[in-house]
Amino acid sequence: MHTLYNRLIGGGSKIPWDILKDCLLTEGEGISANDLDAYLVALTGKDSESINRNQLFGDKTFAEELLGFEDFIAAGVPYK
Repeated sequence: MHTLYNRLIGGGSKIPWDILKDCLLTEGEGISANDLDAYLVALTGKDSESINRNQLFGDKTFAEELLGFEDFIAAGVPYK
C-alpha cells in the first residue's frame, strides 16, 4: 500500500478527497467508515459522501474545511 506522501498529486502538497478518505480508512490505525462520518458530521455538519471526491485538500483546506478552523480565522487567531 502506498503511503499518503506517495499519493499526493504530482509530489505536491494537495490530495483529492477520495484518496485522503481511503488513507484515513486504511493506513496506520485506520478508522471505520462510520467513525469517519461521525467525526466529519461533528466537525462540519457533512458526511464523507457529501464531499466532492475530486476536491483537493492541502494543509489550509484541511484545517478550514474539515477541522473547522475557519472560525478561528474569522476571530483573528492566526495559524500556519
